[in-house]
Amino acid sequence: MSFEEFLAFIHVVASIVWVGGAIGFEYTAHGAVKRGDDESMKLLARDADRIGVIFGISSALVLGFGIWAVVDRSYISFADTWIWLSLVITGVLFMMGPLFFMPNAKRLIADSETKGGTHPDVVTRAKRVLTVAHLDSAAALFVVYLMVVKPGA
Repeated sequence: MSFEEFLAFIHVVASIVWVGGAIGFEYTAHGAVKRGDDESMKLLARDADRIGVIFGISSALVLGFGIWAVVDRSYISFADTWIWLSLVITGVLFMMGPLFFMPNAKRLIADSETKGGTHPDVVTRAKRVLTVAHLDSAAALFVVYLMVVKPGA
C-alpha cells in the first residue's frame, strides 16, 4: 500500500464512520422520540453525548486526512471547487459538534434527569437537535457527492 493509498483509506473509512454513524443514530433517535417514554428519552440523551466523541474523532480525521491528501498530491489543489467547498462544509460540520451538539446533549441529559425524559422541554430540545442533525447529515452527504463526482475537475 502506497502512502497516497493509506491517506485515502483513512479518509474514506473515517467518512464512512462519520456519515453512516450519523444517519444510523438519527434513525435510532427517531425511534426514541416516537416511543416518547421516559427511559427511551433518557437513553437517547446519554447516547447522544457518548456517540459525539466518535463523531468528533471521525470528522477530525476526515478533515485532517483530507487536507493532508491535498497537500500530498500535485494533481489537486485547494483552488479546485470540489476541494475548497468540501473543506468549508466539513469544517463547519466539525464545529457543529462542540458548538451545538455537545452542549445540547449535556442539557438533554440534565433536563431528562431532573424534569423527566417526557417533559415538553426535553422533547422539544430533542426534536430541535434531530432537525439540525438532519441538515448536518444532508450536508455531509453533499460532501460525499463532491468527493465522488468532483465537479469542475
